[in-house]
Amino acid sequence: VLALIVGFFLMLVPLVGVGLAVGLGLSDMVAVGFVVTACAAGSSYSAKLVELAGGDIRVGVGLMFLLAAVTAVTLGPLAALMLGLLGSATGAQVSLDPVPILVTLVLFQLLPLIGLMELGRRAPGVAERLRGPAVRASTVLLVVACVVVVIDSADEVVAIGPVPMLAMVALIGCGLVAGHVI
Repeated sequence: VLALIVGFFLMLVPLVGVGLAVGLGLSDMVAVGFVVTACAAGSSYSAKLVELAGGDIRVGVGLMFLLAAVTAVTLGPLAALMLGLLGSATGAQVSLDPVPILVTLVLFQLLPLIGLMELGRRAPGVAERLRGPAVRASTVLLVVACVVVVIDSADEVVAIGPVPMLAMVALIGCGLVAGHVI
């Protein structure tokens, strides 16, 4: 409940995202991507980060499921609202098709989480035997994905300059503070 209050009812991170995009004068294209990112609560690798931090993985997965479910329903309207605020402040004309976002969230977060939760409920022994290899595989895949993204995106990151990177660091800090409060 607190996660929903912090993340959605107060819209803390999305509002900070709009404020940073406007206040730092990010280009329209960068600002739009930045604000949409700010509206997306949680991520598909949140459970791995909880594990690496030594937290309660069950709580992390539960929170990730909750945020993914709520995000699937609210991301389109929330992002549209935040992009409207951005457009009002900057004059940018922006539209967003929420269907691809919804499909991605359902296919890559909600369905796998539901399937694995059901496996744990119906076949706890199988789930427990798969846990160790799955944890190791997720660690390797997270490192590989990070390396691939950094290599693939390095020229774009350099091209957007230091101000958007500073904005992203500030946004991540805001999200970490909100998570700490939760």
